[in-house]
Amino acid sequence: MASSFQFLVLATIITLIQVQNSCSYSSLGLGLLTRGSSLSVDNKDDLLVSLNGYFTAGFNQVGENAYVFAVWLTEQTATKNRDMVWMANRDSPVKKKRSKLSLRDDGNLVLTDADEDVIWSTNTKSTSSSVRLLLNRTGNLMLYDKGEGQPLWQSFDHPTDTLLPNQPFTKNTQLVSSKSSTNYGSGFYKLFFDDDSILRLHYNGPETTIVFWPDPSLTTWDAMRFQYIDTRRASLDSDGKFNSSDGLHFLSADYGPDRQRIMRIDIDGNLRVYSLVEHGNKKKWEVQWQAISHSCKIHGTCGPNSLCTYSLNSGRKCTCLHGYKMANPIDWSYGCEPEFEPCIRDDCGFIFLRHVEFYGHDVRFFNNITLDYCKTECLNDNTCRGFQFGWKEGERNNFCYIKTSLYNGYQMGFDDSISKNLPKNEASQFLGATTFRRFTYSELKKATSDFSEEIGRGGACIVYKGKLSDNRIAAVKRLQNANRQGEAEFQAEISTIGRVNHMNLIETWGYCAEGKHRLVVYEYMENGSLAENLVINNKLDWATRLDIAIGTAKGLAYLHEECLEWVLHCDVKPHNILLDANYKAKVADFGLSKLLDRSCCIDQLNFSTIRGTRGRSPARKHHTSNESGKTALLLIGWVRDKIHESDRRMESWIEEIVDPTVCGKYDRTMMEKLVRIALQCANEDKETRPSMSEVVDMLLLVN
Repeated sequence: MASSFQFLVLATIITLIQVQNSCSYSSLGLGLLTRGSSLSVDNKDDLLVSLNGYFTAGFNQVGENAYVFAVWLTEQTATKNRDMVWMANRDSPVKKKRSKLSLRDDGNLVLTDADEDVIWSTNTKSTSSSVRLLLNRTGNLMLYDKGEGQPLWQSFDHPTDTLLPNQPFTKNTQLVSSKSSTNYGSGFYKLFFDDDSILRLHYNGPETTIVFWPDPSLTTWDAMRFQYIDTRRASLDSDGKFNSSDGLHFLSADYGPDRQRIMRIDIDGNLRVYSLVEHGNKKKWEVQWQAISHSCKIHGTCGPNSLCTYSLNSGRKCTCLHGYKMANPIDWSYGCEPEFEPCIRDDCGFIFLRHVEFYGHDVRFFNNITLDYCKTECLNDNTCRGFQFGWKEGERNNFCYIKTSLYNGYQMGFDDSISKNLPKNEASQFLGATTFRRFTYSELKKATSDFSEEIGRGGACIVYKGKLSDNRIAAVKRLQNANRQGEAEFQAEISTIGRVNHMNLIETWGYCAEGKHRLVVYEYMENGSLAENLVINNKLDWATRLDIAIGTAKGLAYLHEECLEWVLHCDVKPHNILLDANYKAKVADFGLSKLLDRSCCIDQLNFSTIRGTRGRSPARKHHTSNESGKTALLLIGWVRDKIHESDRRMESWIEEIVDPTVCGKYDRTMMEKLVRIALQCANEDKETRPSMSEVVDMLLLVN
């Protein structure tokens, strides 16, 4: 009897909750649309609301007297714009007066304009009286017959630019970007499954068309994808896990339950996963994963005869090559056009561009030739607009690509070169190139003289000095706890790290994944680590130390705010800040925690898995057991106490925390500001800490 009574109470409570929810949501809009009824653009209350209240469907204004029928997230973000996740008529907006969405008696859902012309329809037919349109809990707009098991039509089968959690992405669907932030019409970029069953990003612009992701220079295997899979299917689950039948798998940076997420192909052509994150009493979308970490590697960004560059402060920027001007003053997709007349052979010269690559449009290829030979071949070809000259690692032969067009130009963090064909009065000079590659174990064994010269050692790796076949000096890191990791997984993760390029991040030149061997090849830094220079050499003056701090902050800001979804550092310390021949700082070992065996990673790297706000360090939830960790915590507490004791300038006690080797040789006012910045970064409340880009700005102001 008792159990029956408990069940009755529980059932009653559930029923009351359902009735209460139904009443509250019906006040926001209609629950469903039945045969013969319609939603009008003239009535702002003509809305469909999902049972959980998360999604709303109705007419949304996208321009002056321009409306689309759409599904959007009910809760507004900090931007106060409706976050549309699906649109019926994105390419044919209707005017406000007398436009409507109707469920006709024949079972067809139709969008008509003021003249009653059909703008969009589901092309469905049904004579059933129980046909209705419903917006379900997942954001799927469904036209269904209560007597049938399958929907007659659903928006999940016809996505626009957004994929919702658990929405299937198949061979019959595609995501297409919007044209701009204010024009929601179909843009130039799309995500789709190709005929080889590979999930790809494609650019189809006014001047060219090309597939650009996965990296077209990689084989399918090197890109960690699998061809010819009969089932072409992908989806993002509610926890932030993405799975695709071609082998693409990833977790969003904030993987876990209780987050609203979307996957979207943005107007810049990048595919991103966003989460809705609370900031005080507001919410905003934050990137948790993106397909391409270097925004300039998205093809079509700047059009032909132009160059894409990126900086942390100004973002992505397009510029015309020397001697060219913008073809369309409001649209970089059209690129640049020449301001000079085409030159004849003897009147042509070349301008050489360092750290630059233009992808594709190679009409001919030459191997084992000289630079002069490559120049001559270009001059003898009337279609040549420039050539790429360099060499491949592991080979002694030079190569030359003759290019008929200069598309997809971008400037990167490692050397590459292009020679541009111009009239002689435009000419300049040039230097050669390096690329990220896979090494064999025998290559690295030879380069390091059988791993004979050890230059560094940590709990999970040993670093050796080596000389590559192209005579570059390298640091070869041998990972000791990565041999449990599969070769495919290792390749995927190290290739991610290899794509990260910044002047204040150590360059990753390549890797080896052969049998049990896992090695990473870096550029060699002549002056070793910051730790060595602080403890042993004592050669760092005040100005150099400040430059090192700024450079380190810039490198970390890039990791945190440009590719956080790709790389977590987890182990920032003086040993991982390396100095080149000019004592310029480069952050090393970013991504190392991904490459090591995860069972030992936490103990050996001593990092917390608790994540903080994007761009900020996680809150300090652990205390290191080593003496340096204790000393650092004691010093932070001591300095904070000193500041609280007095509002006066830090005069006498500040010298107690300054390195004795620079005493009397530093600027006291600048030091005060640096101490305050450091304390902000060590604040217990992570929400009050500055982001790394804000730290960069503060350090630059100090300097």
